[in-house]
Formats: sequence, structure tokens, C-alpha cells
Amino acid sequence: MQIQFLNPLYDESFKWLMNDERAAKALLSALLQKKITSLKLTATENPKLIEDQRQVKLFRIDFSAHIISEDGTEEMVCIEVQKARVAQEVMRFRNYLGNSYADPKNVDKDGNPLPIYAVYLLGESITRNKAPVIRVRPQIEDDEGVLIEMGANERFIRYLSHHMIVVQIPNLSDKPKNLTEVFLSVFDQRFKAKDDNHVMNYEETEEKHKELDYIIARLKEGMG
Repeated sequence: MQIQFLNPLYDESFKWLMNDERAAKALLSALLQKKITSLKLTATENPKLIEDQRQVKLFRIDFSAHIISEDGTEEMVCIEVQKARVAQEVMRFRNYLGNSYADPKNVDKDGNPLPIYAVYLLGESITRNKAPVIRVRPQIEDDEGVLIEMGANERFIRYLSHHMIVVQIPNLSDKPKNLTEVFLSVFDQRFKAKDDNHVMNYEETEEKHKELDYIIARLKEGMG
């Protein structure tokens, strides 16, 4: 069955989606592949750069979140989400990340820096690898290349490294391979309406996901 809703690649539609706590929690849980038990919006920014008579748009939205890993580990983290149609403004991405490291608000109740998850939703493919989702995880090894498990006490290393998730929207498949890709299917631009790029004509999947249905309902509600 075909469902019509707002195209979340556009700033106002994405903001409408992510301002809903349940929808944001569902999408970010799928992206991080971790259970998020609480989520708080901390900042939203929509800077613009006019260059060569071309408008480059970036949209940034930050959260503090309480997450639970598969091994049962619980922690507070900072999630920085940046969405862009093109990925050419690398220094802007880098500056925003630097601001997250430097922001005195990104600390836990004991004053310790929050681990950072940087999420980039890109409207173009940036790698030769056509994977829709690329994950960069902090990896620790000794000088012989032997991996060292990072525990809770390695504060120096944990607080000076971060996780990164890059979504290459053009590489999304019409046959999602995992739950993350299933949730990201609402961004698949092949569903754009021919007469209005701001609207999606989404083909509902046979497999049902309660939280994905909620995300779709939220985007549908935004159409008024």
C-alpha cells in the first residue's frame, strides 16, 4: 500500500520529525543500534552558506540521551545529528563536532564529558563503497596491533574519541538488509512524488514495525 507523507530530507520536515521525542528516539535507536531510554533535545541550528550563487544547507540538531548497550551497559551520551544535501563543507562539520567537545553543557551529573555519537545524514554518496550506512567506532590496540578492550575506566581514551555514523542516502536499497536500513527507508528519495519533491509516495513494507509506523504517522501528520 502507498502512503503519502513529508519528505524528511528537507529541513522543516526533518525538524518536525525530530522534535517529536518518540519519533526521534526510534530513529536514533535504529541508527545507534542501541536502546535509548531517555532523550532530550539540547540544540538546533540551521546555518546557510551562499557560495558561487549556490546555497549549501546544513541542519544540525543535538540530543543528550541515556542508552543501554547489548551487554547491559548504561551511559549518558551526546548525539549530534547533522543533515546536509552535499558533504562539501567538511570544516563546518568539523567545527560543529569541536563545539560539541568544548560545550560545558555536554557533561554528566558528575561533571564528566559525555561520549559523543556524531550522525551524518548526507544527500550524496561520498565513498567508493556503496554501503548506505558506514560506522566508525573507536578501536584501541597496542603497538603490536593487538586489540585492547575499552572498559569504563579508560576515561582519557573514551572522552577523547567518538563514534561516527554516516548515512549515504542515495545508496539506500529498495531491499533493506537490516533494521537500521528499514527505518532509513523513509529517507529513500526514490519515493519522491513526481510533482512535489517535498512529498513522499512511500511503498509500505510487508514487515511491520511499530516504531517505524509511528515515524511515518508523524511525517504524515505534518502534511496537515
